[in-house]
Amino acid sequence: MPKETFYNLDQVKRQKIMDVVIDEFAAHDYKSASVTKICGQAGIAKGSFYQYFDHKKDLYRYVMNYIGQSKMAYFAKYQSDLDMSNTFDFLRMLYAMGIEFTYKNPKLYHISKYFMNMPESERRDILGEQLEESDQYLKTMFQKGKEAGYIREELDVAFLARILTDLSNSISDYYLFELDKASIDKDTFMNIANTMIDVLENGLRKK
Repeated sequence: MPKETFYNLDQVKRQKIMDVVIDEFAAHDYKSASVTKICGQAGIAKGSFYQYFDHKKDLYRYVMNYIGQSKMAYFAKYQSDLDMSNTFDFLRMLYAMGIEFTYKNPKLYHISKYFMNMPESERRDILGEQLEESDQYLKTMFQKGKEAGYIREELDVAFLARILTDLSNSISDYYLFELDKASIDKDTFMNIANTMIDVLENGLRKK
């Protein structure tokens, strides 16, 4: 994460750096993204960069945190309209809002697409505390679902949170790579998400 010197920059300069950083990571995967190029386009010396961030991975963690925080801020606008205890309808709304956010932020989408192509161990290393925050959010959702009678009482919420995270990563992989979607297709992704939620809600057995 950034050092105090980065936060001490005036807002205009800090935003200029972030705009360049987002452009670079939207155009290139983590390994190919160039700190030298970022510094050149942002108008800062390379030595100054290392006064703001320890290394490129530190910057990348900040970018992924920026995406996560931006998405949560977007969700927060609708949070009062959502009933977390109605687990499956809540999940459908979360995915719908996530797709809408992605559609409105194509550069962040491309960064996320490159990120999803990294090995899981590297993704978990990059996300760090974000994973803990996400897990806690999902645990709260499943606990409220239990209390409202949507989720079986004997199921462990931590296990359910991990399953949902893994399933969400899997449908992102399927959408981005197996279907080879070069552009954002909201309907296709929502159909995949709805299929996953339907399986969670109703199981695989034919009725």
